[in-house]
Amino acid sequence: MITEELGKDYIFEKRVLNFKNYGSNSSRPRTLVIGVDKNLSNQIVPSELFPEYVEEKSLYDVIGDMDELKWGEYNVRDFYHSFRVYPEHMRSWIHDVGQGESAFDNEDDKKKPHRVVDGEIIINQSKNSDKYTRQIYSKVAPCIHTRNDQMASQNTVHPTQDRVFSIRELMKMMTIPEQFKWLDKDLNELNALTYEEKRKLSKKEEMNIRQSIGEAVPTAIFQSIARKINIFLNQDILTETEIKKLLLKKFRCI
Repeated sequence: MITEELGKDYIFEKRVLNFKNYGSNSSRPRTLVIGVDKNLSNQIVPSELFPEYVEEKSLYDVIGDMDELKWGEYNVRDFYHSFRVYPEHMRSWIHDVGQGESAFDNEDDKKKPHRVVDGEIIINQSKNSDKYTRQIYSKVAPCIHTRNDQMASQNTVHPTQDRVFSIRELMKMMTIPEQFKWLDKDLNELNALTYEEKRKLSKKEEMNIRQSIGEAVPTAIFQSIARKINIFLNQDILTETEIKKLLLKKFRCI
């Protein structure tokens, strides 16, 4: 479709990349398409603008230094690093689960995700093996999805704590700059709020922020592309006539 709409004016190149190898701090396989105006094609081509290979980081490298959080806690220095609460009876489902394991692996049915109907334990369906699954510190962070607020979603449980990843941890995985403002208050103002004020604000805004992160593209990838475009735009481009003059001058000196 892109070629049909813009193919007359642009040349395109597409590559299937896992962004974890190109600057992202999480696994994110995507098709990346770059186009260049045909008027510039004798000076630069799309292949020159693709991001360079970067060695992938482990999840521990990315968030291993983050402060541990207690139930419902907001980090005093960072409003966005907080423990998102959930029905407390669910905590036993993941509490004893090791990294890479799922709550469905528990031997005791009471510790498996379930509901109780007429006094009988009904185990929830597990269509995806990554539900209620602790992530692994030594591996690359998982792909971030829009429902990163739920343990029942894909790859959302912290490697060592009984919670989903905080907004700040998700930002680090997606290479979103620390200074990015999600709200109209700066971080110092948010940190100064009372606990109840923080809870009220989170209830109103947190889901929108989390879903935005899940829909986002890793910032580092497009910083890399933009940097290459900027270098190209700021370099001196010789015209064909100027190139001929330089070559002629060089040959005369030989």
